[in-house]
Amino acid sequence: MLQPHTLAPTFVLASPDAEVDLAAFRQRQNLILLFVPAHQLEACAHALQAFQPVVPQLTELNTRLFVIAYGGDPAPSVDVASLPLLFDPTAEAASAFLGADACASARPALFVLDRYGEVWLAHVGTPWPAAREVLDTLEWVERQCPE
Repeated sequence: MLQPHTLAPTFVLASPDAEVDLAAFRQRQNLILLFVPAHQLEACAHALQAFQPVVPQLTELNTRLFVIAYGGDPAPSVDVASLPLLFDPTAEAASAFLGADACASARPALFVLDRYGEVWLAHVGTPWPAAREVLDTLEWVERQCPE
């Protein structure tokens, strides 16, 4: 698993509308990446909904959030609380972040990256850190790298 203060890899993943290149966010925005095994996306929907109310605060903190369904195709009817959804069907990106063992055991994970791609918060398994802890981390990042 990627540890805090390491540089995260970049990758291109499909969304329902287009491809998203996470390298395009470097030097522009912080990122929150929520990795969820595709077959658990529906079960994790409630946990994902906890992030919906803080989206305006994320915008103020120059941050984008993505839910990444890995290791298969999610059910088309799964609602991820109107959060941007990306697909990693081969789990290549998930393996790079979580490591092969955690990825193979199909565990959700959360990563907070600054605008330069440095990992500031890494958590594998549920429950995820509370939205307030994630916001505190982002506020700290913004104080360290104001622009």
